Amino acid sequence: MPGLLQPYIPDASDWLSSATKGYELGNTQRERNVLLEAGRAAAGGNMPMARKALYAGGNFAQARAIDAHSASLAAQTRAASNDQLARALKVQGALSDVAHSINTPEEFEAAKATLGKAGLDVGKYNFADLPALRAQALDVKTRLELALKEKIASGKTNQELGEYEQKLRKEYSSLSSDARAIEDSLGRVKTGSKLNTGAGDIAVVYGYMKMLDPTSVVREGEYATAESAAGVPQQIVAIYNKILSGQRLTAQQRDQFIGAADALAIEKRERQGKVQQQFETIARETGAEPRRVILGTKADSQSVGGRTGGPAVIRTEQEFMALPSGTEFIAPDGTTRVKP
Repeated sequence: MPGLLQPYIPDASDWLSSATKGYELGNTQRERNVLLEAGRAAAGGNMPMARKALYAGGNFAQARAIDAHSASLAAQTRAASNDQLARALKVQGALSDVAHSINTPEEFEAAKATLGKAGLDVGKYNFADLPALRAQALDVKTRLELALKEKIASGKTNQELGEYEQKLRKEYSSLSSDARAIEDSLGRVKTGSKLNTGAGDIAVVYGYMKMLDPTSVVREGEYATAESAAGVPQQIVAIYNKILSGQRLTAQQRDQFIGAADALAIEKRERQGKVQQQFETIARETGAEPRRVILGTKADSQSVGGRTGGPAVIRTEQEFMALPSGTEFIAPDGTTRVKP
């Protein structure tokens, strides 16, 4: 009949393949940017910033190497007393000074004899080993300085511990922002797919676009451009704009959007799970309480029909009233509470 809108039916395999490739290319570029940012931070001696950049980009192997060093240092600190660390630092400082004052083979041999009388086994070294010994002495001296500083600071007051946990919580929350956005967008996709209306179709495609590019500035209901949806394949942008013009998705297309959205969410949950595990480990090893650091998004959380694997995030009075008495939940201010 004239005047009726006909369903828009593109080749689903084409746009899904393009979306996947676009997402992979975006990941590759993000990884390059992350490594560049982390490298600059590390070169400037800012290891916390390097570590944060690596976690944010999913480069967990490199980030774990930094954490392993921190954990090793923390273990040494806990096992030693302040006096032991101070004495070790004094001895190591002397060794470092000696290593850096030697310039000739004769001076090296004289130093070996002196150190040998002091009970230090240095007989196996020769002048050619001096550069390595200097680097090693400086490294150990630095580690001991940090260990002593950590030991002195380890006797935190409750207020200091609370401030430290808050700092970890903010860092974890910052690294989890994309995960929360993707879970919210997945909920939008699934809710919209059940409506079987034009508005529902808009929600499906818009939600999927936000999963591909959480930083997109496109607003739901307004036409998307290449600039406003730079991280989204143009095939998806074209479908979205056609739906805004009145065309509809087919049932098959809705199912394909749901499948693609689920796949993206699973990948993000796996990455988020690794971030969560690392922060739980950091919290335990530094005397913080993991449950006061890990709030909000969980690795296995669901944004539709409630969250599993952790306390529900309550945003409205209606959601609060629906909770059974005694249920643990996360309030809008981020604190974990129990319903009376």
